[in-house]
Amino acid sequence: MSAYNQRGSSDNLKDYLIAKLLWNPYCDYDAIMNKYLSIYYGKAYPFMKEYYRAIEQRLKGILWVYDNPTDHSKDYLSEESITLYRTLFDQAFQAVKGQDLIEKRLRYDMISLLYVTLLAGYDAQNAAQNKKEFFDLCQEFEITGLNEYGMKPEYLLD
Repeated sequence: MSAYNQRGSSDNLKDYLIAKLLWNPYCDYDAIMNKYLSIYYGKAYPFMKEYYRAIEQRLKGILWVYDNPTDHSKDYLSEESITLYRTLFDQAFQAVKGQDLIEKRLRYDMISLLYVTLLAGYDAQNAAQNKKEFFDLCQEFEITGLNEYGMKPEYLLD
């Protein structure tokens, strides 16, 4: 998700990778990715590495900036995939318990998962909890729009 009024959850990673690849297009992509993830996520690194790897493996086709997340409900944003990603995030949070900065980074990244979960109607038995967590995180990070069309977080609360 790239939030309407601020940077999306993976924008820092994308910026880092693009800068490195522009500087040296023949560099080792995996080494650069691993370095970034280990510095940015600390002890949560193995779980976040698996998260990004799982997305890459499941993604089929080309992403378009105006795609609706439900357009990818058969590949990288399927309910099964979102469940796996949530498990990896839970493990990442456990690994960095008490490390405020990294926990904050993970909370920010979680907004994307909760957004897709709510938009697609996944995890119905925990819908109320997911809505609360999503809205609380949007407030914490002052997110007032969710997409290029200006959809507000409140839209997902109904």
